[in-house]
Amino acid sequence: MNKQLTVLVSPPNSGWTMPPVGTYSIIEGTMVRLDALANPGFFFSYWEDEVGNRIYGPAVLLPMDIDHTVTAYFSETVIPPGYQALRMEVSPADSGYTEPSVGVNVYAKDTPVLLTAYPNSGYAFVKWIDSAGKVGVTNPILVMMDKDYTVTAYFKVVETLKYDLTVVVDPADSGWTEPPIGTYSYDAGAVVAVTTLSRAGYEFEYWEDETGNRVYDLAIQVTMGSDHTVTAYFKIAEVTQYDLTIAVAPLDSGRTEPPVGTYPYDEGTVVILSALAYTNYEFDYWEDETGNKIYDRTIQVTMGSDHAVTAHFKPTTATQYTLSVEIRGSGSMIPGGGIFNEGDVVQLTAYPNSGWEFSEWYGTDNDTMNPTAVTMTQDKPIVITFVETGEEPGEPGEPGGIDLSEMMSMMMVVMMMSVMMESGGG
Repeated sequence: MNKQLTVLVSPPNSGWTMPPVGTYSIIEGTMVRLDALANPGFFFSYWEDEVGNRIYGPAVLLPMDIDHTVTAYFSETVIPPGYQALRMEVSPADSGYTEPSVGVNVYAKDTPVLLTAYPNSGYAFVKWIDSAGKVGVTNPILVMMDKDYTVTAYFKVVETLKYDLTVVVDPADSGWTEPPIGTYSYDAGAVVAVTTLSRAGYEFEYWEDETGNRVYDLAIQVTMGSDHTVTAYFKIAEVTQYDLTIAVAPLDSGRTEPPVGTYPYDEGTVVILSALAYTNYEFDYWEDETGNKIYDRTIQVTMGSDHAVTAHFKPTTATQYTLSVEIRGSGSMIPGGGIFNEGDVVQLTAYPNSGWEFSEWYGTDNDTMNPTAVTMTQDKPIVITFVETGEEPGEPGEPGGIDLSEMMSMMMVVMMMSVMMESGGG
């Protein structure tokens, strides 16, 4: 549905409007811009709508939610004897501004006035044109006020120059960049921040541009004065390794996991060690190369330097029992079984391999918890069940157990095969 807009000027011939004086049919809800410009000898006073509301700026936005009648009111410029009027305008509207400002300015006769045009963003100054049609391209320009003048500053739209920035990584997949790898268009003069991060197994070396210049900082800035290509170079990271030496004392008194020996590990690796006694021995303590002692069977060693650890065992006359383990599925247990004194409470932890998950224990003090424990009151055969991710576990208390209905189906198949074999034999 359309609404009616009527535009008027008062007094007549005192100024002009955009859109011009007249009546218009406007789509309901449209925002209409109104501009008022005074003719020589007048200056803009205010806009007034049909109910008497006034706006004192020459440019307004009017929502067409109802019919409107708006009038641009101008006042006559009173110019004393011996003075001249200078009317300043810009074209197109909002393309720039001037000094003296847009509108009517009054100066004493024969006063020299310097006119300066300032383009808004995205525009450039083109020329001056005065009321006599004379053209000037100098900015600023000097006008001698020997008479009344109307001077218009003309501007034009400037197409922004753009340049391409191409971001590359070498070797491929060795790192990330921000902005990501690719080609991007930026305005001339834009300053673009580019950063990079290495992927696992690589370390950053340097940035290199299309001219071979190198920068060794992770973050750089590129000023877009031309097309640019910047490449982030990475190299395979040098991994520091340290040796872990494992021993037992006395010999043949027990074993360790990992077994006795020397192993290289990457810096920062956390190694889990377990000590398991042989028959007639019991675990006493771990001791490292500095003489520090730990009395837990399972310890962790962080590889920040070379380390040597010894599992110490001592003879025992206590009744001993064997802890054995059966693994169903794919995973491991720490500790992995061994000889323990009667009454020992052994802490057990199940570790599923990739793509598997812990399901349940069988034979522990709590078959649903992980970690769990087992109290050595007799030989303990432990069963751990791992299932592939998403697979349903067996019956509770029967790791990997077969459903009863499934078992019955299998028995029926066996019986049918037996009957068929007997029939064939007859």
